[in-house]
Amino acid sequence: MSEQSAGQTPQGNKGWGVLGFCIPLVGLILFLVWNKDRPKDAKYAGIGAIIGVIFYVVAYVLFFVIIFGIAFTFGEPVEAADPSLFPIA
Repeated sequence: MSEQSAGQTPQGNKGWGVLGFCIPLVGLILFLVWNKDRPKDAKYAGIGAIIGVIFYVVAYVLFFVIIFGIAFTFGEPVEAADPSLFPIA
């Protein structure tokens, strides 16, 4: 006979981790709500939320580093600018 009784739902679905990764706030809420009732599902949702937050922070930092790197690469330094472009009144 199975370990689960007839009234219980199966636990340990890794899909909750995927949901927590894609939408970390939902993963955090599910972790807090399910912590005592469904510990395995709560664990997957919480881990997914943590990994999701770390991924999004790293992605934002890389995005800004790349954008500013491109902007400063193509930008002309102020010292090398033609003085006639900035007439003094």
